Amino acid sequence: MRGLIVAVLLLGYSAAFAGSITEGQGIAILEELRQIRQLLERQQARSLNPTNTPIATKAILKIGANPSLGQESAPVILVEFTDFECPYCKFFHDTTFPELKRKYIDTGYVRYVSRDLPLPIHQHALKAAQAARCAGEQDNYWQAREVLFSISPNLSREAIPKALQNLPLDQDKLLSCLKVANSLTVFAKISLMRR
Repeated sequence: MRGLIVAVLLLGYSAAFAGSITEGQGIAILEELRQIRQLLERQQARSLNPTNTPIATKAILKIGANPSLGQESAPVILVEFTDFECPYCKFFHDTTFPELKRKYIDTGYVRYVSRDLPLPIHQHALKAAQAARCAGEQDNYWQAREVLFSISPNLSREAIPKALQNLPLDQDKLLSCLKVANSLTVFAKISLMRR
């Protein structure tokens, strides 16, 4: 109907200025307007109901024994791969993580999973990851993580256990775990993440 009104107006306009456009030109203009209208309708239909947009689906994610924060029923699981000696990881931990925790993890929107990815270019990253895992065996992973990031980049074989002395840990178990890297348990978990 709108196209017809435009056409009538155009034809009326052309009649008022006789000789400005011919009847054939008016018909051609009307046909172009119909085509433009069809294109606009198709574009609007696509924007309202996009056909190429993937439908959101749930994925199954095996978290395993990796440390996590937040509710198990959270609709979003965020997996972090971290290196205690990485300056970008430290920056994220110091600046973004507290807000992420406050706004999303603590409110039940996100379950946050931490996985170790100590890079070979960082001399003490593997030992720091082992220390965090060893502390985790005594239910203190997140506290150890906080301490280790607070002393990064000053990690060393001596500084790591010393920094964890103030945590409520059985220090003998911690030192034993660090010496053996808890046999293969801790080391295997970390080594798998490095591949």
